[in-house]
Amino acid sequence: MCLLSGVIANHHFNEVEWALRSAIGLVVLCGLLALAYRTTAGQHAWVFIKSARAELHKVVWPTRQETVQTTLVVIVMVAITALLLWGVDALFLWGVSFITGTMSN
Repeated sequence: MCLLSGVIANHHFNEVEWALRSAIGLVVLCGLLALAYRTTAGQHAWVFIKSARAELHKVVWPTRQETVQTTLVVIVMVAITALLLWGVDALFLWGVSFITGTMSN
């Protein structure tokens, strides 16, 4: 409902400078977030966000070299799989053409 109200207000006040409309929108958004924080659901959401952020700090991110190597392995495997599927498709096409008698030279 708040999103719809914001869209309608933005359209209604389209003659007002966009920077002022954006600033007002940010102030209203901060107010709504502060209001939501005071609810039980808002408290649970805030705890979840903090926990997710703590877990994100525990992640061991791959190095650039590991990322490049893994990406290259994926690209090679996709290419090999594509070639194998193309070969199987060509084999089935040849088999169906042979059975139905529609083989072309």
